[in-house]
Amino acid sequence: MFWRRGQFDRKPQTRAFCLNSDLEGYIQVNLRGREASGTVEPGREHEGLCEQIADGLRSFVDSDTGDPVIARIGRGQQLYPGISAENCLPDLIIHWDQMPAARRRAVSSPRYGSIPWPTPGRNPDGRSGHHRSEGFLVAAGEGIFPATRIEPAHILDLAPTIYQLLGVPKAPGMRGQAISLIRSGLGVRDSTPQSAP
Repeated sequence: MFWRRGQFDRKPQTRAFCLNSDLEGYIQVNLRGREASGTVEPGREHEGLCEQIADGLRSFVDSDTGDPVIARIGRGQQLYPGISAENCLPDLIIHWDQMPAARRRAVSSPRYGSIPWPTPGRNPDGRSGHHRSEGFLVAAGEGIFPATRIEPAHILDLAPTIYQLLGVPKAPGMRGQAISLIRSGLGVRDSTPQSAP
């Protein structure tokens, strides 16, 4: 969010704009039939513009090291296929690399030039850090494995895990699966077929 230049120009000729976001960058195409003053046609024009924007963003690197500043770029509907309403998801989701942005002096692209960091060495909002997509789980009690690294696990696995610890059958349609926190022979094992998160 700190790297963007200017705010969304709400004129009809704007073809794409940045949405406010936290961890990732969100880009929305000004799509006809979806946006109030949409100008980009659905189908080929929309797909082509998404590819053009993604390709341009991938051209940016750290000005000092030459390292890419983007880890990957995803499409909203591909990353979250269970969400059917197009209006809920951005067209492009930009996952930045792990380097804290405040450590960079500038990012640059051979096509688009250089963008300096606005406050070298610190974040403009004063925060010393940000969230990451990884998390941790704290659990204690009879039969729970101590100091165990849990992987792979997903946030959708928390509710089935709590159900299992309470000895309650998993609710119909609940996504995710119980995390193996309990020693063999303790707790209730869930025999319900699991769906992928």
